[in-house]
Amino acid sequence: MASDDKYHRRTLITRLELRSAEDAQLLLDTIDEWRDGCNIGSDLAWETCHTKSDVRNHAKETIKKSLS
Repeated sequence: MASDDKYHRRTLITRLELRSAEDAQLLLDTIDEWRDGCNIGSDLAWETCHTKSDVRNHAKETIKKSLS
């Protein structure tokens, strides 16, 4: 990307301050659930969807159907 482009990407690295073992476990549990959700979405969309938004829409519709 040239320096005269209007868009510039910036990255900021931060550290989480986990104040207790419970906080650390909650973060790990959240990461595990997120990873499981990604795998479910990937499994649902394999060979069907070709973009991230297609996967999201397909997973969302599948979940809605299962809840009704």
